Amino acid sequence: MGVGAVAETAGAAWDMTGSCEVEGFAPVTSGEYSSVRVGGKFRPTKGVTVRADARANRTAIVDAARRLYSERGPEIPFSAVAEEAGVGVGTLYRHFPTQQDLVIGIVEWLRDEIHTVCERWRPRMETDPADAWPRFVADMVGMRVAAFMPRLIEGIDVLELVPTLKDTRRGALIEIEHILGIAQDAGLVDPSVSAEEFQMGLAVVSRPLPAATKVLVPDVGDWLVDVFVRGLRPR
Repeated sequence: MGVGAVAETAGAAWDMTGSCEVEGFAPVTSGEYSSVRVGGKFRPTKGVTVRADARANRTAIVDAARRLYSERGPEIPFSAVAEEAGVGVGTLYRHFPTQQDLVIGIVEWLRDEIHTVCERWRPRMETDPADAWPRFVADMVGMRVAAFMPRLIEGIDVLELVPTLKDTRRGALIEIEHILGIAQDAGLVDPSVSAEEFQMGLAVVSRPLPAATKVLVPDVGDWLVDVFVRGLRPR
């Protein structure tokens, strides 16, 4: 087995378990992999990072799952998610062995997206909150959380995931609290509004609407969000 094959084998095991053991190989360095032999077994060194292609595959799977679950609900088989993502079923199961794992992966994606949006608008919020606040809200709506999350968690034991989801969600709420605090200090949002209330309220008013509604009132979605934002103003 060549160096590349050894690294590939180690990478697969690392992706699945967070550690890897491959019998009988000496120290190897290949690309992002660096390893030593400990007790006759191949182990990654402390500095091992996830391969670029593994990160790309994980992102593709999460994106595909969000699209499919928002359109067709939780009955979508993993094989369809893998096909949509352009990866093999084995690759999907390596990253997400169960639907619960996939839900956690999507919640983690959401946390990271919220972090990105907050980082993007924080400097502008500090200098021109009146202009930045509605733009920040528009970016939050653009995540389309209400389009996929309710359908994604159908058919799974949500209570089993509560501890993990709460920890992950708390990280996102901390990010929102900072932006919300700036808006409150600027007189744009009532001081009584919490980050959790803001996030949940925004998810409710930005839910996908029936196709007929969009035909009859094309801009009703934007109007609902605007009404919600105006309703947050100090009383």
